[in-house]
Amino acid sequence: MRCSLQSILEYNKAISSCAKSTEWQAALQLFADLDLKGFQATVVTYNSAINACAQAANWRSAMLLLKNLDGTGLQANIISYSTAITSCEKAGQWQVAVVLLEDLKLKRLQLNIIAFNAVITACAKGEEWQHSLSLLGAVQEANLTGSVVTYNACISASARGNQWQLALLWLTELREGADMADIITFNSVLAAFDGSGQWERAMDLLGVIAADRLEATVITYNVAISSCAGSGQWHAALWILSGMGKHFGLECNVITCTSAVNACAEAGEWQQALVTFDLMLQLRIQPNVFTYNAVISACETAAEWERAITLLVQLRATRQAGDIITFSTLISACGKSGAWAEAWHLFCTLPTWRLEPNIITFNSMMDAFGKGGEWKRALSLLEERLEGKSYGVDVIGFNAAISACEEAAKWEEALELLKNLQEADALQADVISFNAAISSCEKSGRWQEALGVFWEAQLEGVQTNEVTSNALVNACKAGHWLQGLELLEAAVVTYVAC
Repeated sequence: MRCSLQSILEYNKAISSCAKSTEWQAALQLFADLDLKGFQATVVTYNSAINACAQAANWRSAMLLLKNLDGTGLQANIISYSTAITSCEKAGQWQVAVVLLEDLKLKRLQLNIIAFNAVITACAKGEEWQHSLSLLGAVQEANLTGSVVTYNACISASARGNQWQLALLWLTELREGADMADIITFNSVLAAFDGSGQWERAMDLLGVIAADRLEATVITYNVAISSCAGSGQWHAALWILSGMGKHFGLECNVITCTSAVNACAEAGEWQQALVTFDLMLQLRIQPNVFTYNAVISACETAAEWERAITLLVQLRATRQAGDIITFSTLISACGKSGAWAEAWHLFCTLPTWRLEPNIITFNSMMDAFGKGGEWKRALSLLEERLEGKSYGVDVIGFNAAISACEEAAKWEEALELLKNLQEADALQADVISFNAAISSCEKSGRWQEALGVFWEAQLEGVQTNEVTSNALVNACKAGHWLQGLELLEAAVVTYVAC
């Protein structure tokens, strides 16, 4: 192909063709062949090569071409910069995109909305909503009119920055202007609502989309269901799911169903989560690991560990590998039911699946030992973690160990653990730590030690609660009721004052 090219115009056309098919290596090879053929690259040649790199998100090569263009005596134009900025946008290099825009201003080239849109989109991908806000102001200062693409990019940036109010404001501005908001606009605003607890606004926005006669996509409903899931609104999530095919003629996908299952899980509706999961199988939609994690989480909430294990078997049958979230949730499900042996088996098989336990996995296992009365195993595992394993131990892990000792009335071990926690770097005992230690003393009839732990909590400024007061009174019941009454009064006064 290269040998048949007989002019710079033919080379430009060939390089441009490579850009359309994202064959940036071929485009750069053609560009390099120019010297061998004795052809002089033009600005159009450079722009085509930069565009080929941009389409493949190869921002480094695009930047190198732009730099070489400036060194040839040719004048880079707005297309050169806009295309280079696009390469940075596709690669998520928002800082470089901002620098290029500033360079454009210094060279006094005529700015266009395409360059601004690319920089704003790059900032959106980098979750830099503040930059997007300032760039929208710069668009107006440059006497340019923001397009729907401009506003979509700003709204997307707001969504990534959890700034749903800004996203809604820009949607309102766009709908009141000459440009019409498109479905991408609404999807971006729905994404801003997702994770912000604004599920009711998301439902209202679905009504606005219908009123504006826009064609909602599967993404539209997926994000709306996800918004409901984040707020535990499983009824609303399932209403959207059921209406997609019936009223809107859309087929749900694995993301749709996973979000619906997750909505049920978040609301503690484990049976409804299983029903939704079964519906997914009936529709011949292949669940992924995220789906299985969601339905296993629903079973974990209800301590339905046997069902959770069955789901793990199903997952393996699909030749998918569970991740550390899968196993951590399963261990927690077993722990809540007192099935510590099953939890321990899962924990020990992690290396078989090439998984490394994290702090959540460890805490779940510690809790399983505690609920199963296996305080010695809990202390042994804690000691192993404290020897310097990668994920270490946090307050929750210590509290689980103290609680394990509490359940077994091992007050001396509980107090020793509390002491170790207080002396640990970057960790601070909380009210749960002290309550478990006091309760362990109460169960062993060690009322004086219980009082000592209580006053330690006071000295450390820990806000005690009703659990603390009850444990103290119970510790002092056997012949020491007066001290218990006085302490209860002091605890209540402290609690109310805080």
